[in-house]
Amino acid sequence: MFLIPGFPKDEFDSECNSAIQEFVLELKNRPEVTITFIAFQYPYDSKTYVWNGITVHAIGGRIKKGFSRLLIWRKVYQKAKLIHRSQPIDQVHSFWLTECALVGNYLAKKFKVKHSCTLMGQDARKSNKYIQLFRKFPTLITLSRFHTSQLKQNFSIDAEHQIPWGVKSTNLTPPIKNDARDIDVLGVGNLVELKAFNKFIETIKQVKTSRPDIKAKIIGRGVEENNLRNFITENGLKDNIELFGSIPRDAVFEEMKQSKVLLHFSEYESFGMVLLEAQSFGVTVVSTPVGIAKELPAITIENPEDAAKRILEILQSEPSDAELLVKPEFQIANVADQYLNLVFM
Repeated sequence: MFLIPGFPKDEFDSECNSAIQEFVLELKNRPEVTITFIAFQYPYDSKTYVWNGITVHAIGGRIKKGFSRLLIWRKVYQKAKLIHRSQPIDQVHSFWLTECALVGNYLAKKFKVKHSCTLMGQDARKSNKYIQLFRKFPTLITLSRFHTSQLKQNFSIDAEHQIPWGVKSTNLTPPIKNDARDIDVLGVGNLVELKAFNKFIETIKQVKTSRPDIKAKIIGRGVEENNLRNFITENGLKDNIELFGSIPRDAVFEEMKQSKVLLHFSEYESFGMVLLEAQSFGVTVVSTPVGIAKELPAITIENPEDAAKRILEILQSEPSDAELLVKPEFQIANVADQYLNLVFM
């Protein structure tokens, strides 16, 4: 049984925890695995439904706080107890080392089964207030060397396993040559301060001095959207940078196929699925050294000056096929194997 804050409301909800979606769809194909999800907060309606053949029990918590959060946890326990009566649970797995893991510990003790937890993002940062509530931690899984080091540095906690996310083998198509791609630089992510898209814009401004026709696109929405739009206008980049808004995941992939460089200035990533997805479509990845950036054949940068220099070099050359290969450990079938052999055994 999986515990998760939010799960796709239907099979068209491609943006909700997309990395987990890929993982679960691969796991579902394994005959030895039966999957049930309890979603704490999202979807916002309390209901039981089927997603790609998987039963999902949505509690409908709607991200409420205070005493309401305790009532959500109680509803999760009651739902899990009913599930256990009809089909005994043999293992609990939670996503994020926060409320799901805390409740998961309780359920595992009640049902006398194992409990494991995949940390997913900022739950490895000092801001995670749930850490102090754990008397005992479940088996912990991190997503990258960077993620593992953050957990150790911030809480002196060692993860038992480090298992990345992965892409489907069907994504690994022969890359389109750069001269057939019409987007020079692509940015993808939530438009929030953490993602540092102001540095993306500053980089394009510097590249423009040598490449006046530089074409860049940013896909995403967020609270920084108006600030970024104003920053683009103030720097005379309206003809160079397009704010594209939020689009379905498959449409993002189509944009990646037409892009030469993915520029990622995020200040923190536990994994950075967008880096792996871009690489699988033959895009050269230029990123700050967060998440899996150092584990990919990616170019790591620290500031816009460095990024502009490297992007100009890339635009003048063609990346080799060797640089674009996705390592086996980042393919979703191998990820599922690791969970089955190391975590769910």
